[in-house]
Amino acid sequence: LLGGVRLRLVGGGVGGVRDRGVRRLFFGFQRTGAELAGARNSKARGDDNSARAFTVAYLKRALDYLHQSQAGLEAAIGRKILPEPIAHEARRELFAIRDGILDLMKEYRGRQ
Repeated sequence: LLGGVRLRLVGGGVGGVRDRGVRRLFFGFQRTGAELAGARNSKARGDDNSARAFTVAYLKRALDYLHQSQAGLEAAIGRKILPEPIAHEARRELFAIRDGILDLMKEYRGRQ
């Protein structure tokens, strides 16, 4: 997802980024991935039904981190750090991930 942003800003790494919004964008995105991995872990083990409440909790945390990432993106856009085409694509993809998380939450809560 954010490979284009990362390459444009820091040549493949986040360590040298000084802008707080960009750091928030990447940190939130990385944490979102970690929480999604945790949410899907029980399904991968074949224990999908017994851990629904824990899965929803992971998904809620993933959504919180995704919102932090989106806020960081908007801050970086506001300071004109990102070129508009890259910013637009990153925004679109973050919203697509958000929609996927919300769909999973409905599924695990039993609301289709």
